[in-house]
Amino acid sequence: FSIETRPLAAILFCLGSLFVISVVIGLVESLIARLKLSRIPRYTFIALVASIVSFAIVLGSGGRS
Repeated sequence: FSIETRPLAAILFCLGSLFVISVVIGLVESLIARLKLSRIPRYTFIALVASIVSFAIVLGSGGRS
């Protein structure tokens, strides 16, 4: 669906996506606060690798969803 054909659905999807992202960010920050400081570099490295893989997938698909 698109904003032109179904504006209410597009707005609800956007708001739902923002809610999910904010919950995930809150969970990640809570997890980092409870981890030992010695594990933070490993956790940061895993997050970096995950973001690079995600970026590669987006580039490989040509930016299409």
